[in-house]
Amino acid sequence: MRLKATYALLGLLSLTIAQEIAQEFLAYDFIDTQAAIQATAMNKTQADAICASDPFYGPNYEAVMKDGVPVGCVCKPSVCPQPCFGNPYIDPKTGGRGCCSLDQKYSYDNTSLTGACCGNGTSYAYDPVAGVGGCCNGPTPGFYPPTYSCSCGAPKPLPPDECTKPFPKSVQNGGKNYLTYTGRATYATNIPGGGDAKTFNQCLAACSATSNCVALDFITDLKQCYLKSDGNDKVPSRQQNNVDSAIIPACLTKNDKCPALNQTIKVYGGQGYTFYCGRVLGTGNVKPTYTTPDLFTCVSDCSKTPGCQGVNYPAAGGAGACNLKSNYESPPKTVNAYYVAAVVLKQRVGGSSVESEL
Repeated sequence: MRLKATYALLGLLSLTIAQEIAQEFLAYDFIDTQAAIQATAMNKTQADAICASDPFYGPNYEAVMKDGVPVGCVCKPSVCPQPCFGNPYIDPKTGGRGCCSLDQKYSYDNTSLTGACCGNGTSYAYDPVAGVGGCCNGPTPGFYPPTYSCSCGAPKPLPPDECTKPFPKSVQNGGKNYLTYTGRATYATNIPGGGDAKTFNQCLAACSATSNCVALDFITDLKQCYLKSDGNDKVPSRQQNNVDSAIIPACLTKNDKCPALNQTIKVYGGQGYTFYCGRVLGTGNVKPTYTTPDLFTCVSDCSKTPGCQGVNYPAAGGAGACNLKSNYESPPKTVNAYYVAAVVLKQRVGGSSVESEL
């Protein structure tokens, strides 16, 4: 019987024979069980100790409990591997044996040595930044090293902060906020990814799953998606009828200043702004002018103030007069080389509107 059991563990016998052998083993192991373990008030730890101390069994055996009562000793699963009737594998990290189902195969990452049973044409990919991995579609053809277009089981994104809050006019996808444009192209720097996207929304999803993607161009007639690593600071400048595009505006920082800010789009505090160096918004104040340490603080205050449509601030930067404006003027028409105006992307409730041309 032991020779037959060895063959069964090696996967050389049929499932039916292996099951018969398993039943024989259970019966064999249970013969002396009642003699070794009396069905008295005994917990699992106590019963395990009896199995381990019995010379017939030894330390590789543990107790089997039924309805809280020990009924026998069996070999620990970690010591006595079961036969694999699917696709067996050896864990590259621990050396332990495992078994995938017939429709799956084991796939692992060469660097982290982590892996999983993957099916349906997927393979395992590991994200060293998030510290997690999973079975992913891919790799995307034509790129080396291979790139994957899935989250690989990455944890859910953190709750939105002042830089990642959705803002008016934005479209949310995969935890990122996009401004979308029809008939415009960024023609920014291409990065790998998006090859499987056949719709604009799929292209957005591919960008959301790519950490350094901040913009995209989707060629509508060819159904081709191009992810971008830059080009997210302004409205896409090139008009092209067969291209739809999207950008993820960057967050405003304390280092942002004119002239680099001119006509760029930045976000902060749940609002998006377009900046105009050398322009000012007209009359109409939300509250009296006051001093802030920098443009960043002034814009942050506007985001938190109901009815604020934008700000005027000294273009030189540093501490200065912060003027929160109640009139929506896009773009500002008054020229003043000493100031910068920041205008919300969409008029907020409570302000007046003045549309103008530069």
